[in-house]
Amino acid sequence: MSAAPFPSLKNSFLLAMPGLTDPMFSHSITYMCEHGEEGAMGIVINRPLDLCWRDIFTQLKIRTLDSGDGDQPVLAGGPVQVERGFVLHRPTERVWDNSMKISTEIMLTTSLDIIGALASNEGPPGSLEKRFCHQAFQCAAGWLFHRKRGWVQA
Repeated sequence: MSAAPFPSLKNSFLLAMPGLTDPMFSHSITYMCEHGEEGAMGIVINRPLDLCWRDIFTQLKIRTLDSGDGDQPVLAGGPVQVERGFVLHRPTERVWDNSMKISTEIMLTTSLDIIGALASNEGPPGSLEKRFCHQAFQCAAGWLFHRKRGWVQA
């Protein structure tokens, strides 16, 4: 008898249960970027930081065009990889240095080249409202599957 296929939650949203008290995940909505038998990675999409794109451009010394996009908030994606930035965006013909295709409509990029492109209005376009065409996150949320204990936060 063969095992049932793994029920992946990739490209899905997880909504925090009302009783969840962890400060990072309480009332959170997490977009699942990867989910497999060995682990999972998601980004919390509803935790704005006191930080905007303009702050990121300034910190990285990236010259920007004054398009007004710099005021868009950066979101706290989770408690893992706090030194790393993530950009969720629509797929483009341009190839970024470090991207992962999540679905036919969503990509995740973690390389500096996309930040420079966004600063100069050459980043990924989209057909949704401009605010949702691309979004920056600091950190992520990760889980590993431990064979004896089940899912544990990484």
